Amino acid sequence: MRSITTRNREWDTLKNRVRIVDVVASRLGRSEAGSTARPKWRCPFHEDSSPSLEVDPDRQTWTCWPCNLRRRDAADFIMRIDNISFPKAVIVLREQYGWGEPGEGLPVMSTRYTPTHAGAARNAENEPTGVPREFVRPTVDRAKAALLGPEGRHALEYLRRERMLTDETIEAFGFGFVDRLEVPTRRNRLNDEPSTMRLSGISIPWRGDHHQGSGGTIAMVNVRKLDESKPKYVRAFTDPALAAEYPGPLDIRRSALPLILTEGEFDAALLTQELGPAAVVASLGASGNPTTRGVHRFARLCPRVFLALDGDDAGEKAASKIAAEILRESADLPARSKPRVVRARPPESAKDWTDAVRAGHDLRSWWAREHTLGVDMPDEF
Repeated sequence: MRSITTRNREWDTLKNRVRIVDVVASRLGRSEAGSTARPKWRCPFHEDSSPSLEVDPDRQTWTCWPCNLRRRDAADFIMRIDNISFPKAVIVLREQYGWGEPGEGLPVMSTRYTPTHAGAARNAENEPTGVPREFVRPTVDRAKAALLGPEGRHALEYLRRERMLTDETIEAFGFGFVDRLEVPTRRNRLNDEPSTMRLSGISIPWRGDHHQGSGGTIAMVNVRKLDESKPKYVRAFTDPALAAEYPGPLDIRRSALPLILTEGEFDAALLTQELGPAAVVASLGASGNPTTRGVHRFARLCPRVFLALDGDDAGEKAASKIAAEILRESADLPARSKPRVVRARPPESAKDWTDAVRAGHDLRSWWAREHTLGVDMPDEF
């Protein structure tokens, strides 16, 4: 582990290579006032109705007069906005922008986080929205590391205790923790500039080439907020073209297995954990999810599709609607090739699958007894 003195020396080497404008823009988005020579942002360190954080690109410093912060450098900015120590801020500045170890010929930072106009992006077919594509993988990787650190302790405990997920499952699905992740949203109505929102919570990456997880190509990233504010789930990134391929290539090996559909990502992770490789488990996600069409295309090739939604009235209504959509998608298939769609409710007395595991149910044995061994279910659609 490097000492603070070593970090000081490292920062002395790096700070002249850092463009302070890029560092501030990576957290606050496009400048809101000022000029190219002296851009300004609304200061994140106090209630700021008029942009007062000013950057001096020539001196590589930033100043906020109301906060009495004058001629501060990039490391100081990262320390304050990320609420981290100086050594960690140096690591962020070195690693976040793809820098190597000291002495490796570090390039001048050229990648900028300039929030895109999410609304405009949605008007262009198959254009990614949310966090810029080049920042998605670093964001997911940093979130995984943060989940295992002090800042992610409460999120990790939520996954373990509230969602009954093992550490192996958490790792396999690539869950992480983000704190004040800057996500572009829509243009500001007053000045037509892009605006952003900050998200904190559990990051949930979806892969366009298989299932949820951190490997492969990331098609979508959702964030599950832990402060219980509405909505609980917010989409931080979407690549519609990749999302349409979820839950993966329609190969014969995978389509020959039973398909279990859940509503939530954590339910999908739990059933994958409990049932093992005996079935393909996929999440439908929230209403309007861009992955839904891909799920329906996959479902039409599977011999059996189990709708493993909650056992309440909302779950029953959703199951009926999903079943109708899958059968409609399969209308062109011969009768013997159509998927058999079955309603699978949690074991008796359990309101959902997490509750069933918490109550001590062995879901692998339960599914083998109730479904996989060919028991005819009365609730076939």
